[in-house]
Amino acid sequence: MSLLTAYQTFLSVYFDEGEVVVGSPLAKRNHVETEQLIGYFVNTLPFKLNVSQEDSFEEILRKNIKNIAGVFDHQNLPTKEILKYISAERTMGNTPLFDTVFVLQNNQKEKLAYRNFKLKPKKSIPLKLNLIWLFRQKKWMRMI
Repeated sequence: MSLLTAYQTFLSVYFDEGEVVVGSPLAKRNHVETEQLIGYFVNTLPFKLNVSQEDSFEEILRKNIKNIAGVFDHQNLPTKEILKYISAERTMGNTPLFDTVFVLQNNQKEKLAYRNFKLKPKKSIPLKLNLIWLFRQKKWMRMI
């Protein structure tokens, strides 16, 4: 939460914007029965933060923790419903909810080795985002 808040605060100061919306992917494994399933259960959700120049980072962080908790509480809301609420159109090349993405990888990567076949990544439609930040959490990293 503190890294996301720091990133949003940086964007707010850098672009002189009081409101910042950043997308961040969440693994939609919030039901016990889906924890062991194989598949792509990721939803990139918008995290909005209103920043005031008078606020200290501690105040911004405290405010954003509540915002982030609210996003987690509503993470099962379909993107289609959010777009309907804000009257935005969905297209293949961009996202109307945010222009930048924040990713924190905190899972172990294992190398997959197969004897009889090779896996190739499937070509996908490029998503047009202005900026993507990717962080990997190491054992020594402490989250506040």
